[in-house]
Amino acid sequence: MIEPVVIDVKNCIEKYSFVVHPKGLRVVEEFVIAYMKMYSDVYFHKTTRGVQHMVTRIIVLALRDAPEQFSDHSIAKFLLDETSRNLDFYLSLDDSSIVSLIRHIAEKNIGEASILARRYLERDLFKCLEVPPKPDGEPQSQLLKRFKAKLDENKVFHVIDVVAGRSYKQYDVADKKYLENILIKQGQEHDRLHGVSKIIKSIPSQATRIYFRTEQDREIARRLLKEAA
Repeated sequence: MIEPVVIDVKNCIEKYSFVVHPKGLRVVEEFVIAYMKMYSDVYFHKTTRGVQHMVTRIIVLALRDAPEQFSDHSIAKFLLDETSRNLDFYLSLDDSSIVSLIRHIAEKNIGEASILARRYLERDLFKCLEVPPKPDGEPQSQLLKRFKAKLDENKVFHVIDVVAGRSYKQYDVADKKYLENILIKQGQEHDRLHGVSKIIKSIPSQATRIYFRTEQDREIARRLLKEAA
């Protein structure tokens, strides 16, 4: 059923909007897995995320170091001028707005922003290093803490990107994060999909990627990661 229902789940009254009979479990699993693959393979693809981080740094540096040179550009107006920060103006922006600003920055000589802008246009992107979970069961957060400390100590610029592996959440269907709101009916009881499905439960909880400016920085990071481990 798809109509909202109120269910007592483990002595906690919660509102749910999607309840499936056991026969429908496989269909729901396939839907959620397809949903998650769209995130891992498209929206959160490591190259896509690297481009996003690189573009963000280009624009932040350019508008920090030389805002007057880009004040007439639509992206700069939206970010710097509160009077332009409205829905209609936002909807007028698109990918070409970003690319045109990056081309404009690349033509200038304002330090790192211009260097990165030229690299972006030449597809010389940030380099990605994926941090695997430790085989001995130690929380990855502890490894990341030591690794980040070594990167900072060696002054290696980096961007940490923690991406949810499941991209599967449990919220009301009316909420933007609705996927947590899937229950499987077991007789008179109801269990969350994550607790019932071995397939969904076995999916790694997160992937941690760290991006670096250059291949040289990434190689330094590989060495520091071994030391941190």
